[in-house]
Amino acid sequence: MPKQTFFNLPEEKRLMIEEVLLDIFCDQHISQVKVARIVEETKISRAAFYKYFSTLEDAHTYMSSKISGLIHQDVLTYIECNKHDFFRGISQFLVYCSELPHDSSHWKGIKLLIKGENTELYQRMPLSADSPLAIKWRNLLQLNAFKMKDEAEAISFLYFIRDLVIDSLASFIANDWGTGELLNDFSYKANWLLKGIK
Repeated sequence: MPKQTFFNLPEEKRLMIEEVLLDIFCDQHISQVKVARIVEETKISRAAFYKYFSTLEDAHTYMSSKISGLIHQDVLTYIECNKHDFFRGISQFLVYCSELPHDSSHWKGIKLLIKGENTELYQRMPLSADSPLAIKWRNLLQLNAFKMKDEAEAISFLYFIRDLVIDSLASFIANDWGTGELLNDFSYKANWLLKGIK
């Protein structure tokens, strides 16, 4: 994670640095990224970069984790808007993503997350049973009559759904699909989960 000095920056400067990092990491594999390019595009000194981040990998991990968290929250918001039709909420999120302008920060964030170098995407943040996210998640599961034997299974299902969404978006981008193809593919997956394969 960034050093505290990064979080102490004025919000406008911090957001500008994040935007440049997103553009660069979305555009190139981390092995090809040079701190010199970040310094040039942010107009900060090399010393300032290392004052904010320990390493280039640290900056990459921060951006990946931040984007993953934002997408995670977005997916939950769409599911909550369709409380009694869990997979319809995910479908609506996928439609939203499929229609994003390709120069938008949200689209670049999705592209960054589906790149092969992002093992951070699969890391699970610890959730206590009384955290707002865990409570919201359990409520959504109950509203959709999804039965989980315990908290660990409910949290594992939360991350399974996140992976399902990211996998669908990766297929969408890799195959250059339109919204209809994305939704059709996702509907197969949702039906397999809800009805099984006979």
